[in-house]
Amino acid sequence: MRHSAYGGLRGAVAFALIAVLKDEGIGNLPLLKTTTLFVILFTGATTKPLLNYLRIRKEVKEEAQLFHLINAK
Repeated sequence: MRHSAYGGLRGAVAFALIAVLKDEGIGNLPLLKTTTLFVILFTGATTKPLLNYLRIRKEVKEEAQLFHLINAK
C-alpha cells in the first residue's frame, strides 16, 4: 500500500529507538517517549482520512480480487 510510509513501519522503528534509550545524557526522556508515542498514534489515526481527502485509492492485490470473486458466487 502506498500509505505504509506515512503510518506503518516508521512508527514501529521510532518506538523501538525510543524504547532502548537510557536516561543518561538525555534531559527529559519521559517527555520524549510521550511525544514519540503521540506522533505514532496521530499518524496512524490520520492515515485513512488523509487518503480519503487526497482521493487516493488503496491498492487491491490480485489475490484479494480473486477471493471476492469466488465468494460472491
